[in-house]
Amino acid sequence: MNPFFLALKREACGNAFLLDLPFSADSFTNLDSILAIQTLNSHMDASGYDPITKRPVPCERCRFHRKRCTLERPHCSRCLRMETLCVYPPPPSSILRPKRKKATVVSDLSQPAKATSSPTPISNSPSPMLPRKESSNNTSGSRSLLNRIIDFADSDTCLQSPEPNEVEHADYMPTQQDFELVVTFFASTDRMVRSSAVHRLISKNDFLAHFFTQPHALRLTICALAAHSNSRLPDHVCVSYYNRARKAVMHCIDRPSVKNLQTLYLIANFAIVHGQPSIGKPFFVSAVMMLISLHMTVDPDFSPWLQHLNLLESEKEERRRIFWQCFYSLKMVQSATAATIPANITAEQMKPPSGDMDSDMLTIQPNCAILELIIDIKKIHAQIPQSVQEILISQQVLNLTSRLISIYNEIPRFLILIPDPSQPVQEQYNLWTSQLMSVGPTDTTGIISLSILHNSSICLLSRPKLYLTHFHPNPNTTGIAVSTFLAALQGSLIAACRISNITRFLLHITNPLADATSTTQPVLPKSFWEAHNYLAHPLFECAVVLWFMACRAGADWIALLADVDAELPVGRGREGRVRLDVTRVYACLDDVLHALCVLDALLGGREQKSNMVTPMVRCVRAMIVEVEEVMEANSSPPLGRKEGSPESVDSVVVGMKVLAIGATETTVDGLEEDPWCFLGLLGLEVGGLRWRAPYEEGWRNLWATAVLNFPSAS
Repeated sequence: MNPFFLALKREACGNAFLLDLPFSADSFTNLDSILAIQTLNSHMDASGYDPITKRPVPCERCRFHRKRCTLERPHCSRCLRMETLCVYPPPPSSILRPKRKKATVVSDLSQPAKATSSPTPISNSPSPMLPRKESSNNTSGSRSLLNRIIDFADSDTCLQSPEPNEVEHADYMPTQQDFELVVTFFASTDRMVRSSAVHRLISKNDFLAHFFTQPHALRLTICALAAHSNSRLPDHVCVSYYNRARKAVMHCIDRPSVKNLQTLYLIANFAIVHGQPSIGKPFFVSAVMMLISLHMTVDPDFSPWLQHLNLLESEKEERRRIFWQCFYSLKMVQSATAATIPANITAEQMKPPSGDMDSDMLTIQPNCAILELIIDIKKIHAQIPQSVQEILISQQVLNLTSRLISIYNEIPRFLILIPDPSQPVQEQYNLWTSQLMSVGPTDTTGIISLSILHNSSICLLSRPKLYLTHFHPNPNTTGIAVSTFLAALQGSLIAACRISNITRFLLHITNPLADATSTTQPVLPKSFWEAHNYLAHPLFECAVVLWFMACRAGADWIALLADVDAELPVGRGREGRVRLDVTRVYACLDDVLHALCVLDALLGGREQKSNMVTPMVRCVRAMIVEVEEVMEANSSPPLGRKEGSPESVDSVVVGMKVLAIGATETTVDGLEEDPWCFLGLLGLEVGGLRWRAPYEEGWRNLWATAVLNFPSAS
């Protein structure tokens, strides 16, 4: 540091305190802020009392944290111990200053108003993206409870954007430690870190070059994600960055800009990575609304209003990647939750991303196409059929099946994992590993997602027909072509087994249970599961199909399956009849449970808090118990068991508990919502557990009358 600036800094702050801030001859911002402390403190007498009111005036930091201030000048004991700037406010009688208002907490951003049509920045008037403040006397309902959860996380800091001529809040100021943390994060060779949302959205060279002048919210959000990826840092450091970042976001949420859009998306990503999608959803919805407000749903080459900016190709590519990342995440959210998103975007006017940056994004378009298909399947199944006949003959399902085949035919074969039963397991794993390592970090995870999502869409399409084989177990008395049911049975079972095989492969290459003495170097790090926790949704779909085939499907229907396909877990019994190999199905289901437990443990943290995977783990464990009972009986499952009976009084409805980031279940009341998944149990029960969803009761009532309304053979 220049000796001249160092001398001024010591004069302003005292020799006992020296904060390591970046100074340069071209930037006097921090120097002016520090020197301004003397001006502010000059309005107080030496005793720390207001000369007019004669009351002690604590420093800004002690007053905010509601701590007793020792009133020493120029630094109180607490600020000196915390190594932060100590700023005493001027008395109201000597310097008039705008009244400080508490930051507005996002109470519910799931219902924002329509975004403005102009791409220009919004004025200081209230933003249409900000929600109306709820009445303070509304203490019931999910929205009020979610407010209390957010307020709990707000309790330790309350940052304010600095007014003109006001000293910047100490919690906003960048430090050298922050810079080193982010540098380490960007320099990581970990493929999961390099495929993270930060690497896909942020130009690391530009961000690091202007780190100390970056917007507070964006800088703190990236610091939070960098701290989360650093296993050597304790959890409270990561949560502290997140709380400070979220406070800063409150002041940029109504000002559309590319950097603010990146901030909103990344802070939502932080919440989702911690297994609390309901906390991150409001920020994500605001990001989508800001994307529309900035007209970033149109490719920069087709945007004449951007011509005067003379954007570089790298800047255009950055806009494209932001759009595709938001578009992909929007489809993922819509596929996993029944709640509606108040805005929708299409990719019709956007070019695909190129491979100019750190990683390619070859798989993002087919992944988005599969997710859009899953969303449409979910919409159809959310509408309860009027009769069994409507399930058997549905033109909508036929159209979606044709669409699925078309999407699959357009996917290059090197972007999807296809098992080969004729090869030994280890050779198959070696081929898949080479396939994953032959593409960029983003496409490594994209191939895994695409392979699992494609097979889960097959299971989703066939689920209602699959269930009918339980309620009408005799194929000879049905008036519908047997081939319709066999196609659903065989397609669903093969797809579920493929998902299980890929899951077993992922457990092998991530080696999540390896101890510290293990010499095996995993192909992918354990952080893969946490960063891609959305894979829990297709894994749960796989588990439902495997459980149903082992414990609910009629044995006469299984006997009609051909045993020529090596992927089918079937074999012939002593009487020469085709039977389901329950042992193989149990092994597949156990692999799925293993992966879900890994996810649940990672998202739950050291306190093992409830998260979005917890209800899935609970249900799959109950499925495992039922399959074990079938194995012990060594016979076909009992056909007399009735599903969909609304009279069951011992059933437990499984929901998802929502907790604030950094909170534990003992420190804040949890809000229980519908669990996030593609589809629940569609009216069935497993081990006395019912899935919580608005469509479950309708399906349960339909199954209760399925036998009576089933078309008979004539």
